[in-house]
Amino acid sequence: MKNNKEKKYAFISEDRSLTGIYEGKENLPDQPNNPCKIIKIFDQDEGESFLNHAQGLLELGYTFPEMTKFLDVRAKGNDKKNPIYYVVFSKRYSGVFSKAEIKLIPEDEPIALKKKFYLLKSAINYFEENESLYQYGPFYVVNSVRISGIFTDIDKIHSFIANNHDGAVIKECDNLTMAEAQLKNHQEKSPNPSTFIVVIAQHYSGIFNTEERKVIPKGESIYYEKRFESPDEAIRDFDKNEPIYRDKAYYVIQSNQISGIFTETKLVEPFIKHGIDVKIEKHKTLKEAQQHFQQLKANEQAVIAYVDGSYCTTTMLSGYAYLLITHQRIIFENKGASFCDNDMRHLNGELEAVMNCILKAIELGFKKIIIRYDAAVIFAWSNKESRHKQSSSSRMLSKRYFEFITRARAYIEIEFEKITAHNHRYYNDRVDFLAKQAAGNRQLDIFFKNRNAYFS
Repeated sequence: MKNNKEKKYAFISEDRSLTGIYEGKENLPDQPNNPCKIIKIFDQDEGESFLNHAQGLLELGYTFPEMTKFLDVRAKGNDKKNPIYYVVFSKRYSGVFSKAEIKLIPEDEPIALKKKFYLLKSAINYFEENESLYQYGPFYVVNSVRISGIFTDIDKIHSFIANNHDGAVIKECDNLTMAEAQLKNHQEKSPNPSTFIVVIAQHYSGIFNTEERKVIPKGESIYYEKRFESPDEAIRDFDKNEPIYRDKAYYVIQSNQISGIFTETKLVEPFIKHGIDVKIEKHKTLKEAQQHFQQLKANEQAVIAYVDGSYCTTTMLSGYAYLLITHQRIIFENKGASFCDNDMRHLNGELEAVMNCILKAIELGFKKIIIRYDAAVIFAWSNKESRHKQSSSSRMLSKRYFEFITRARAYIEIEFEKITAHNHRYYNDRVDFLAKQAAGNRQLDIFFKNRNAYFS
């Protein structure tokens, strides 16, 4: 089973200062005097789902203890809006099941694996990645001059063994262990070829004889190839070079200092070290890296906006701020504030930031804007007005915002992208700083302790 990833945890603190996703239990913050909630998760998507769930509940006015009870209900699988799923591998029942469906599996069914997930997407991904490890037979052991190995579909290799001119040996086994033993036995009895070819490629890696080498498609990406007369030399060479090429990767790097596709991050380490909001994506093939890089280049035709709002109880001002960014550089930033006489507090600023950044993008001639936000209502209210029964301010504010977004779409393409709040990324922290400053917050040194030079 694929278990090489460190366990992940969603960490939610009452003051939200260290809220985030952490890898490894030893890396979780130690906050004995600060109430927190820790949830073990499978991947980044599940973690962000819980962080967004918690933030949404707190924005609706629930207290921290009330919020943690909601998350406990969800974690136990009793939240109908956020159900849990199970990945099951067994001889007769394998797949992704809901909490109700899992009860239908007979108690006497031998289950090889049962794992819980909080998102259907995460469960499906895990199932697809690990399905081959829990397959049951039949397995076909094939050993010949042209092809050797263990296969689950004999039809896929029919063209190699149809005439049996090369003395192909085919054996059907019920399980993978028996098939591996049979293949080893056949290979030990087979005469060694005179030439041994070490090949390390994208889909084909191993030691091949001359005939087997011909089976590798011409279009295959071959990283390394070398011929030997001795099998021992070939094995030593393969063991030496395979780890090098197995970990070979292509890195798509984007920052305000440098952008491109690289095979070694050390080559551009000085640029990465001093870059702002550096993004690095690892790919196994050059084709995947090129496709990702082309997508990033296409997005550069649009302007990216970071928005935030803040409320200061002392001044009773609702502040807003936004940044406009192209090619990983800030081309415009602005902030402002207004007296807050309703119960929306920082949400006034959040929505004002969105509307002002859209107007500025239209004024500058951009055809598309990607708005990165952390308040859930920014996207929710862009599609429909608030139905909050208790707050007339909410209904009025959301109506004005919804009508604005609807009219603005006639002039510019608008895309929303959710990000995690307080994630210590430069642009996100910068706009947060400006919004608090606009609201008249006099304790910025507390919010940004030890990071004053960061914004100078």
